[in-house]
Amino acid sequence: MSSSYIPSKLDTERFWDRERTRERSVSEVPPGFPEIIQSPLVWKGSDIQTRVREWKVDLGGDEITAIDAAVFAFEIQVHTAPRAYKHGENLAELTSSTFELPTEFSLRLRKLSDQLYRGVGFQIIHGLDPTKYTPRQKMIMYAGVTAHICPQRGSVDVAGKGVVARAGQEDRKPANSTKEVERLPRHTTLNLSEADGSEN
Repeated sequence: MSSSYIPSKLDTERFWDRERTRERSVSEVPPGFPEIIQSPLVWKGSDIQTRVREWKVDLGGDEITAIDAAVFAFEIQVHTAPRAYKHGENLAELTSSTFELPTEFSLRLRKLSDQLYRGVGFQIIHGLDPTKYTPRQKMIMYAGVTAHICPQRGSVDVAGKGVVARAGQEDRKPANSTKEVERLPRHTTLNLSEADGSEN
């Protein structure tokens, strides 16, 4: 959902140049472990590149419009909700019911879970323009769309509201010093109830 997920051609070439020259460690499989694991979830990068249809999900124009409408509708709900809801649990309330999508589209997204658990293990939804949305809208979109893929959201805290979320620099307040920049994580745990929707 973030533009920084799309590396430049130069960055991509540099990455693979480093990979080709990187020293590989050779290790033996511990006794008792299988030499080869056969499963749809096991693949090599060179193989998966030829199986694009199994992991790339191209959105149609109507589906993108539906996502945009769902983001807008959720933001309207937040603005018209009581203050305690607006500045507290709003993003934690994102479900397939509060992020409504057309039934056919919702069912299409739900079927992606089969590929996640029984297929290649990942899916890339293609077609959204990340430059169109604010960081908060991206968060709403991500939580809303994934709620249709899997209704139960994974959490990293006892309350069940902390999720692992990307925290790129473009989605954070400006750091006050070079040391702060160095400490900025690429990923972090984020409590959905802490995202009150204020833009900085």
